[in-house]
Amino acid sequence: MALRTLAQRIRALPALRHSLVTMYAPQTFGLRGVGASASARQKREFSPKVRAHHDRHDDHDDRRAADDGGLFGMSAATRTKLFDRIKSSALGYVSRKPYSRHDLSEKLTERFLPRSESKAAQNYQSRFLQRVFAQELRASDGSGGGDLGMEGGSSEHVVPREAQEEILASVIGDVLDRFEQVHLINDEEYAVIFARSKWRQSKWSPRKIETELRRRGVEAAVIGEALTAVFGEDGVVRVDGVLDSRDGDSEDDGMTAQGYELVEMARKQYESYRTASITEEAKKRRLIGYLQRRGFGWDVVGKVVERVMRG
Repeated sequence: MALRTLAQRIRALPALRHSLVTMYAPQTFGLRGVGASASARQKREFSPKVRAHHDRHDDHDDRRAADDGGLFGMSAATRTKLFDRIKSSALGYVSRKPYSRHDLSEKLTERFLPRSESKAAQNYQSRFLQRVFAQELRASDGSGGGDLGMEGGSSEHVVPREAQEEILASVIGDVLDRFEQVHLINDEEYAVIFARSKWRQSKWSPRKIETELRRRGVEAAVIGEALTAVFGEDGVVRVDGVLDSRDGDSEDDGMTAQGYELVEMARKQYESYRTASITEEAKKRRLIGYLQRRGFGWDVVGKVVERVMRG
């Protein structure tokens, strides 16, 4: 019974995290527009000090919208509407798993402005964005579309793709700036979590982890700190005097804890091949490919395979 209860609680963790972010992030961090139907009721239930805190955030957002003068000719009200919709989608993403700033930006861009026209037609967020632009154009001077880029005299309320991308990137940037301020996204924490999970679950090499983090837009200095946190001060995996680092294989002394873990994982993988009706040489080739796909150089792979074959 105890194990069943524990399993149920573990399965409930993602949903619980999503509920907490959705319920408390908008009020605690001044992120308006999420759970708006309950916002007034929740405000009344808070203490006077907390209500004053919310009011200050609301006043700040209102002044910011009023001072903006619009974004590329967009009214402050429309910009706020777009900000709130993007923020709601971003909260949904970060409530499920960690994201780097770059990854979350790409995710939001693809959600609101898909590259494929067929996806855009089926995506309700993309349709919302187009309605926002169309309403803004209709509310403008009626012929020129202001700074939104519609050609004068056009009867179609369509904003050019380039202008849409520029406006969307600016608003997404504002949302992500706010998320960083309240620690809903943090590239330093994300890099450590990513590196540790890839090592523990898949035994990725430091080089492969670095390459993937770079692809996800994480800065080199942040990647270096993450590798140090996971692999030790040198950020390497050392096997029998050969180490696999971010800069490639090189000679060194000793064996790191990660080196022992790598050898043990390779030994288990090799043993899993025993049920296959293939030769020992074929099993060895499979193990070599398995290690290379995890980003390890030949020198480290050779040392690991040598240890495994010795038993």
